[in-house]
Amino acid sequence: MGANTGVVAFLNARLDEEEPPEACGCLKVNHWPPCVPQPWAERKRREIAADRALLRAYEASVRSVGEGLSRSLRQLVLWRAAVWNDHPDYQAGWDPDSSE
Repeated sequence: MGANTGVVAFLNARLDEEEPPEACGCLKVNHWPPCVPQPWAERKRREIAADRALLRAYEASVRSVGEGLSRSLRQLVLWRAAVWNDHPDYQAGWDPDSSE
């Protein structure tokens, strides 16, 4: 996966941070308070599941056909990662507007 491994790891880490804990039906908000009840926690879980499915599809595509032929999925991954473009680990090279 080469250069794209970083953006996949970055996005997985952000999804891990936002995943609502199963037990309390709540959403973590910047890790404080630890559990804020939210009626939309289930929707957030579905969004995270969809993002994880996108990452799995992208990684499978890269393994199968290579990075060059996985550009459309790569673009989707970059758009999802751009949600956190203000995060200190976000890299300018991941900007979906400036990618190939």
